[in-house]
Amino acid sequence: MINSLPISEASNLAIHALAAIHNLGAGKRLSVAQIAKVLDVSQSHLAKVMQKLVKAGFVDSTRGANGGFILAKSAKSISLFAVVKVIDAELKVQHCLFEEPRCTEENCVIAQLQQEIGAVVVKRLKEAKIADIKVTFKREELLH
Repeated sequence: MINSLPISEASNLAIHALAAIHNLGAGKRLSVAQIAKVLDVSQSHLAKVMQKLVKAGFVDSTRGANGGFILAKSAKSISLFAVVKVIDAELKVQHCLFEEPRCTEENCVIAQLQQEIGAVVVKRLKEAKIADIKVTFKREELLH
């Protein structure tokens, strides 16, 4: 599937990991292994993403047998835009469909369309919160 949004794989993973913690954690800590199992992703890749989320203050982490991750902020206060900014530093909205532009942007209807779409994407990412993501996972999967 082609990703039409200017969101990296790591940002997508971060958003889904936060949604998993919010939807499945219910105040309990979830380990990287549990989150990775639910999302069917690499534990090592997820661990790197989770470190960035801890550093940004979105989640708290505890080591040990009862350790794991828990939201440090309300899911209602964490925008998808803030998560993407933490992971990717900036949102890369493509203005030209060519790798190297062939024309000037002010005359290009595609570049103008891309800018308009980019503005809508940024607006929606700022409005959407982790709490808005209602994900259904198999809870039993976390227990094994």
